[in-house]
Amino acid sequence: MSLPAPRTSTPSKPPRRLRFLLIWVGVLACTHAGCYLAGRIPGWRAQTALESQLNEAKTTCSVVVRGIREERDHAQVHGFLMEARRQVSLALSSVDNRNFGMAQGAVHRAARYLVAARPEGELSQLAGALDAYRLVATEDLGEQRRQLLAWLGRLDVLVPPSKL
Repeated sequence: MSLPAPRTSTPSKPPRRLRFLLIWVGVLACTHAGCYLAGRIPGWRAQTALESQLNEAKTTCSVVVRGIREERDHAQVHGFLMEARRQVSLALSSVDNRNFGMAQGAVHRAARYLVAARPEGELSQLAGALDAYRLVATEDLGEQRRQLLAWLGRLDVLVPPSKL
């Protein structure tokens, strides 16, 4: 008996339609990926440029805010100093009107305003002198007036005029 001849198996090709469909799916996938990348790359560049502009704006803004805070602090200190001068002037007016209680209160408020301004040097000494000063009700107001006028003069010299 003879054996049948062995069959050589050749890989069977997929049907033509299936091959055509697989090729088109591959082409569409590549086209889709290409379109995605073509749209994504310019967007990525624009996003990077916008992020760098944002960082520059943040830096500029922080510098501006720091400057504004310094100006605010300077204006606040200057306001405390000017209010201290006003209180000494009110104390002088109260002494002239022989209202020693009001004058004493104004002198103490002036000292508190000077301390709030965080004085240095001569202003600090002036704040201490104002805080320690005690008005005395007397007939002769000359010495007390001279002292208050001297303090007003020192404040006028030590506190520069406002630049606002």
